[in-house]
Amino acid sequence: MTRLIDKKPEEMNPEELAQHTRIGKFRPLRRDKSYGGPYDPWIRSPELAKRMVSFGTFIR
Repeated sequence: MTRLIDKKPEEMNPEELAQHTRIGKFRPLRRDKSYGGPYDPWIRSPELAKRMVSFGTFIR
């Protein structure tokens, strides 16, 4: 099984970058410059990231 290679912000399209910025408001970057957990894969699917972050906000 291959793992995803993290994208750098300069490699992201505008929608991915918007979600990267949104997640960065509540989740600090790790030493390897990734968010970890489910966040890095979510950024590759901006619609999923948008919905999941909103859901997390809703259940808090």
